[in-house]
This record gives sequence, structure tokens and C-alpha cells, in this order.
Amino acid sequence: MKSLKRWIRNYFHFNQRETNGFILLIFGLIIIVSLPYWWPSPQPVYDPRHDQQILDSLAAQLKSSPYENKPYAYNRRDKKSAPVKPIPPEFLRPFDPNTLTQAQWEKFGLPAYVAKRLLTYRDKAQGFKYKDQIKRIYGFPPELYAQLEPYITLPGSRANQPYADARERTERAYPSYANKPRTTYSRERSRLPPFDINTADTTALKKLRGIGTKLAARIVKFRDKLGGFENINQLQEVYGLPPEMIDSLRKYTFVGESFAANKLNINVATVTQLQQHPYLGYKLARHIVAYRTQHGPFASLEDLRNIKTIDDATFQKVKPYLTF
Repeated sequence: MKSLKRWIRNYFHFNQRETNGFILLIFGLIIIVSLPYWWPSPQPVYDPRHDQQILDSLAAQLKSSPYENKPYAYNRRDKKSAPVKPIPPEFLRPFDPNTLTQAQWEKFGLPAYVAKRLLTYRDKAQGFKYKDQIKRIYGFPPELYAQLEPYITLPGSRANQPYADARERTERAYPSYANKPRTTYSRERSRLPPFDINTADTTALKKLRGIGTKLAARIVKFRDKLGGFENINQLQEVYGLPPEMIDSLRKYTFVGESFAANKLNINVATVTQLQQHPYLGYKLARHIVAYRTQHGPFASLEDLRNIKTIDDATFQKVKPYLTF
């Protein structure tokens, strides 16, 4: 047991209390997982007779239903509409549909709600201009239209000039300026000079197209936590920065030759200070401080390789931002 505790402490960098708690947790999980095997719960036996009785009663009800084999009994398409009564001969005379009232339409046999709908459409369209407009009114009986069509004093349709009204309205609203000379303006293209990404503020970053206040503030905040950009490719690690913005930043920004990163001293920094760095976080910061407490101050940055949770890729990334 002592050798197991020693191995856990060295591997996870736990103290004595944390090691004991970890071992108790493992044993507790093993007991919980094995409980079903020690006290198996009896499974109830399924009796299908009750469900079969319910299904039989439902089947009997369906067979006795008066709507069996009539799945479309309530489908409106199967219903036959009431035939339209013939219009009395005294009403059949030429008329202008733009002058009739709702009562006069109802005398033709048109339902009241359809007559009201027809008048509403006529008012919005500023009058009927051809017969087909009446035919297209929703709910207008085709049989009734066939009786009235010869007596409507309007052209049948505007099929010969389908775009006459539209062309006339367009010419009134947008007169032709074909003969008007075009005015040319000479415009000098403005080019943004490159700037240092480690010294730029949010105002300079917002000069790039597509970068607003939030993205600019996010870049500056990440740069401050990081300790400065060592190379432009680190911009890919900024959360929510689109690829096209990264390409634009690569084009207009650079890392100065005199750049020096703000470094953290791993022999004096606390867990809170170390965890603020984007490449470390709470877990690695805690392991660094635990290793330092157990083995003394770091003699070099290479000593970080002794911490199992820091792989080579993380070590190479965070190395420029640490000192001892």
C-alpha cells in the first residue's frame, strides 16, 4: 500500500491528504460498480395477456365503426359543391363590375362573404381592368362566372400586352438617363501602413476591415495574458477570430525585432498567477507549484519536463514566456 501511495504522489504530485482521498474514491467507485453483481434485483416476468385483451377490444371497436373503409369521409375534395342556380333572364344584361354593390352581386347568386371579398379586392386594385381578375377571386364559383362572362363590359385579359402597365409605371418612376453624361470622380486609394501587433491598441486594430470593438478588445486581452505575440501565427489561438481576419492581420501587422515577452518566474509565481497564462491553466499551474514545493526551486526550465502532465508541445509553446 505504501508503494502504491508513493507512486500516486509522484505521478499526480498529490500531498498526503489528497493521496488518501484519491485511494478512498477509487475503492468507493469499485464498490458501487460491483453492487449490482452482489445483490441482483429480480426482474418482473412480463405477462402479455393483459395487453392482448386491450388490442383485441380495440380491433373489435374498429370493425364496428361506421366509418370503416371510408378514410376520406371528411375530405373536402370528395364533397360535391352545391350547384349554382341559373341567373334569372331579367338580370342578364351588360354591366360594369366596377359599379355593382354587394347586394347586386348577391342577386346574381354570389355568396355574401365572396361578394364582400370581391369588393375589397376591387377597392385595393382601384377597379377591375379585365374579366380574368373577377375569375381569380378566391371562392368565386366557376359556373356563375361562365354565366356572367358574356355580359361583363371589360376586356377578357391583357395577354397581348402583359407588361404594358408595368412598363408605363417604370417609365414614369424611373425616367431614362441614357443621354445624360456621367460624372467621373477621381478617388485616391488609401492604404493602411503595417503596424506592430504587440504595441497596437484597439483603435489601430479597428482600422482593419471586419474587426470591430469586441474583436479588437479580445485580441489585446489575449496578448496581455500571453505576454506578447512571439509570431503572427499565434493569432489563430484568439477565440472567435475568423480565418479571413487572421489573413488580414498577417498582411498588415508584424512582430518587432526588439520584442521581449513578459515572462513569469516559475520559482516565485503563485498558482493564481500561473493559471492566467493561456498555455498553462489551473491544472498545469497547480502541478508546477506542487513540484516546486516537493523538489525545491527550479534550476532550469528543462526541469519542467519532469512534470508528467507537461508534454513537449506545451513545453515548447510556453518556454519563451517563463523564467526561473
